[in-house]
Order: sequence, then structure tokens, then C-alpha cells
Amino acid sequence: MSIMDKPYRLVFLLFFLFNSFLLPQGLLFTTLLFPVFVFYTRERPYSNLYTLFIALLLLFGIFHFTIDFNDVYHRLDSFFYLRSALLLLLNSAFIIASYKYLKLTPAVDELMKMGLYGTFLLFLVALPCLFVPSFLREVFWYTVPISPNLPIIPRLKLLTYEASYFALLFTPVYLFYFWKFLQRNQPQQWFSLLLVILPMLFSFSLGVWLSLFLSWMICLVLYVKRLFQFSRYRNIQLLLIGSGVSFLTALVLFYPENPLFIRFQNIVSGTDTSARGRTYEAFYIAYHIAEMKSIWVGIGPGQIKHIGRDFIVQYYTYTNIPDTIRIPNAMAELLATYGIPGVAIKLVAECYFFFSTQVRRNPFRFSLFCFIFIYQFTGSYIGNVVEYIIWLLVFSSAFTEFEWKNWTKKVVK
Repeated sequence: MSIMDKPYRLVFLLFFLFNSFLLPQGLLFTTLLFPVFVFYTRERPYSNLYTLFIALLLLFGIFHFTIDFNDVYHRLDSFFYLRSALLLLLNSAFIIASYKYLKLTPAVDELMKMGLYGTFLLFLVALPCLFVPSFLREVFWYTVPISPNLPIIPRLKLLTYEASYFALLFTPVYLFYFWKFLQRNQPQQWFSLLLVILPMLFSFSLGVWLSLFLSWMICLVLYVKRLFQFSRYRNIQLLLIGSGVSFLTALVLFYPENPLFIRFQNIVSGTDTSARGRTYEAFYIAYHIAEMKSIWVGIGPGQIKHIGRDFIVQYYTYTNIPDTIRIPNAMAELLATYGIPGVAIKLVAECYFFFSTQVRRNPFRFSLFCFIFIYQFTGSYIGNVVEYIIWLLVFSSAFTEFEWKNWTKKVVK
């Protein structure tokens, strides 16, 4: 057991439940713990990761500050640039510390259990607040309109700042207990499955739902022989498929004007600006913003709200200009910020670690890989520590219980 085992469990609980609570947007408690994480990862090879990251920031910075230096319209805002680059560096400490912890402490069941029960406990606290017209409702529920022709639907966000952020944060726990339920024939797994389904449903995060659905479809195709090899696995898959079809059929027959169908109709018709802004429009905007300096290096961190602000405002023809201007898509924001090389570095790294860590041998890690690979093209942002922690879990060796070679041992025939 690592010397940081118990303290890091508290850090995980902080990260999972309270990381952004009562803090200004963009600042996290794990950011403030930067000195602790640096001390924990002070030895090699972890310290070398800081050197590599700082070198990349400096290399891109040289290009960002020298290209079109005399162009007053596209000149960098040094304050925004340095603040955003510093936040990326500070958050990297938590990611590197998590990498070390997962490497030294392969048993993560306790962390997932803390995430499950901690979330459900807050969910139970949040439920009565839904019916009480007080500030507590705004603490636990996201009440921003999500689509035209839809009334405000309170969406579970708990102590995070947005429902989709909470759903993304909860996804590793959700998939962990989904695969554990599928793998083991034990009554408590049904209970755990219920505990993960309810918060995910109440988040009403369509982007996360769709990414999870596509991930499941890919797993069914790739692992069709394994998932249908034993009657237990086969029956559960058929039960899930049948339940999904029955649920959708019931909605069509008895509640055709439900919020889910209306949201899909708005997305298909193009009237859902949130869906457009998180997908193809995000890349269109990002490409043209990157071109303002160079598509090969982008405009630099923090510059979307400076150099790119006018372009985004004009593109959407805002009548009431929002305080925060951003691109709600991690890959598109990466394109605008660091250009084509930034996108290429991330994709190459994802592919390299996918094969080098043999992700396909582990259905939990593979489904999580499919999910976050899809989701990065539909949401998130480049400084999102949750996304990077999910990538760490994907490439971690900590989930050996889900290796296919161990599945037949868990089957109760």
C-alpha cells in the first residue's frame, strides 16, 4: 500500500464531490493543492512530465507571441494567456499525481465505492430541494433552458457547476458498476446498478447519454462472441435491449411530446443551438479563429475570449452578449488554441496508449475509451481535469478484474 493511499482517498472524494463548490469558475480545490501534488511527484520519472509539459507550453508560446506581433487586431492578451497557461500547469500536477497513485495502488474498488455512495447520498439530499423554492435548488440542480420549445427542466448537477459536467464526472463510476453487474451474479450488483442509473438519468445530459449508447453499441459489435457466450451475459444483454426498446415504444405511444423526443427533433431540425455549438459549428468557429494567427499554432490559451470573442459574437448575432465566451468542445477548442499540431499530438497519444496498454483486452477500459473518445468531439474543454482523469483510467492497469481472461471465473452457470 502506498503512503499516499488513505490521504489520496480524501483527495479523490474532494475531487469527485466538492472540487468546484463555492469557488470561482475555472478554479478547483485540486488546483489549490498544487504544492502537495508536486511534492508527491518530485522524483523521476514523474518530474520529467512537468519538464515536458512546460517545454511544450514554452515552444507554442514562442510562436504565439512572435506571429503577427505588430498586428494590433490579433495581438495576444498577455494576462489571459499567462493565466490560462498557468491553470493548465497547475492542473497537470493533480493529473500526474493521479497517474502515480494509480500506478502504485492498483486496487481502485474503494475509490469507485466512495464515488458511488457519496454521489447517491448527495442525490438523496438534492431530491427534496427540487421541490423547495429556495437557493438550495440552484445548488444541486441546473435550471438553464436546454432547447427551444422546452420548459426549464431541472437537471441534476449536485455540487458541480453544470449537469453535463456532473454526468461526465460520474461516467467512470457508472461504467464500472455496469460491467461489474454484467460480470457477477450477485444480488448487491443489482442494488449498485440502481444507484448509478438514477443520478445519471436525472442529469438529463443528452451528450453523455448518446456517447454512452454509442460506446455500448461498439462493445456489442466488437465483443459479440464473448458477451453472448454464456447464457447469463446473453440474457442480460437481451434484457437491456428489450428494456430500452420497450421504454422508447411506451414514450411513442403514451407520451410522444416528451422532452427527450422534442430535444432530438430540435437537434435534427437544427434549432437546438446547444447541440450545434458543441458539434460541427464548434469546429467551424475554431478553424476560423485559429486562422487569425496561424492554423499551425492556433491563437494560444485564453485567447478565445479575447481574439476570438468578436468572431463568436458576430457568428451567433447575440442580442445579449454572455459574460463568458468559449467553444464548448474540447477538440475544437484545442484546434483554436494550439492549431493542427495540438489536435494531432492528442490523437496520436490516445492511439499510442490505446495499443500499448492493450485496452481492447478489458471491456471496462475499452467502453470508457470509446465514450471519452466520442465525447471529446461533442463537449468538454482543454482544461477539464475530469476528461484527463478519465483518460488515465482508460490507460491504467488498475482494473485487472475486468480482463477477459478473468470473466469465465466469475460466471455462475
